[in-house]
Amino acid sequence: MSDRFDNDDFDDFDDENNEDDPHEWDEEQWEAFFQEEDERHRRFEELLDKYGHTEEGLRRVFKEMGWEVPDFEDEDNIDEEPPESDDIDDMLEEQYGNWESDFVENIEDAERFAHPLFKKLYRLINETLTSFRNVEVESEADPIVTFQRGLLEAMSKLFHAGYYNLDSRFEAPRGLVLAALKRVRKSLFSSLFSISEIKQANVIKQYRLDYYHQRITDILRDVNSELSETRRK
Repeated sequence: MSDRFDNDDFDDFDDENNEDDPHEWDEEQWEAFFQEEDERHRRFEELLDKYGHTEEGLRRVFKEMGWEVPDFEDEDNIDEEPPESDDIDDMLEEQYGNWESDFVENIEDAERFAHPLFKKLYRLINETLTSFRNVEVESEADPIVTFQRGLLEAMSKLFHAGYYNLDSRFEAPRGLVLAALKRVRKSLFSSLFSISEIKQANVIKQYRLDYYHQRITDILRDVNSELSETRRK
């Protein structure tokens, strides 16, 4: 199976004119917002690497980013007695032993009520995480990192556009949906094009990568359909 795809196969919408709406952002404004968001994220990671992944480092990052530095100290607990045991397992058991997370339940609800496009991508991410869990990577430039990051970024933009829960009262503006779906498409192409490099590394069975290639292509076609439908609204 060929890994080469022409972007034009999935890019039929860029030349269409946007409708002016003074009451909400259009897709160009949302794309500008996403670009600013990307730059803030890049700057945050750059500063975190510079100052270190510590509480003091995080405070310096927040200050340089112009964000309010949170006060983590709970004044009501200053005079508390120190824990009797220094064993971290005992301390965690004492403090959180009876805690039960509703995270799994929330994820199951989100998938149950989600748009079919969201469900496809959600399931694909779970499959790839299982496939890659024992594969070691040496740097962020590794094609496996590029592949996985593309899928996760695509999922993030589907969240932005409200595709995670059809029962939600949140209705994303048309411009946001268009800009987010275009970002989804861009991120999926990043994952798709990294597959050939992963094959060269010979760390994942080729039939499995061909399967992921097919799944991503299928999702890209769904994204195009969503773009077309949203344009007509």
